[in-house]
Amino acid sequence: MKNKLLLTLILGMFLFSLAFISAECEYYDTIKVGDSITLTQTCNDCTYINITGITRGNIRVLTETPMVLDAGQYTYDFTNATTIGRYNVQGKGDDTSGSLWCYYFEVTNDGRDFTTTNLLLYSIGLFFIVLMMVSLYLISLTLPQNDARDEQGNILQISWLKYLRPIIMIFIWALGLGVLFILANISLTYLNNNMLGDLLFALYKIAFWMTIVMLPIYSIWILVRAFQDREMKKLIERGVQIKSTP
Repeated sequence: MKNKLLLTLILGMFLFSLAFISAECEYYDTIKVGDSITLTQTCNDCTYINITGITRGNIRVLTETPMVLDAGQYTYDFTNATTIGRYNVQGKGDDTSGSLWCYYFEVTNDGRDFTTTNLLLYSIGLFFIVLMMVSLYLISLTLPQNDARDEQGNILQISWLKYLRPIIMIFIWALGLGVLFILANISLTYLNNNMLGDLLFALYKIAFWMTIVMLPIYSIWILVRAFQDREMKKLIERGVQIKSTP
């Protein structure tokens, strides 16, 4: 009796493992959040096919539902893809094998897959942008901040190279905005939680509108300083001694 019970248990576990293997999920499609998707399944000797459930993580978003036979295949229009993430679809039919089937689809903000190739391209792009920012910053450190002065603090010569520093800083700021924008889009598009993406995009919008306001003011300040230095250069060439301001 015990041997028969043990044999039954082993056979049951074997059949369960076969069912699990046959029901291994395969990739189906990727859609944009909020869009509907038509789920399909074919079976030549089935009189019905049911979707036994659709889950996102450990959340069941659809209970057992019959599929509709249409043009030789069974279909179901799923319209509840309101959250980004992976959705597992499981089902079964009444064919002679009684096999289970399973596939999954991805829901993203733009309806595109985030592949390893995309990740590599984004990483390379971000690396070069950051490298460019660091390089520009290091170049700016080699430029003079003030005019050439003597020991008494009198200006000997106007240094026009000092105006490259604020221009380089504008480029660094613009590249930083680009980095923030890319990170925000990656987070919003491919992460299962929008909180980080929303935060990054909010920071990007704040920085963008700050740039719109401050860039004209900053540019006018540079032009005014350059005009003042041009007039000061004329005075120096006439022999006028001008004290340098800190």
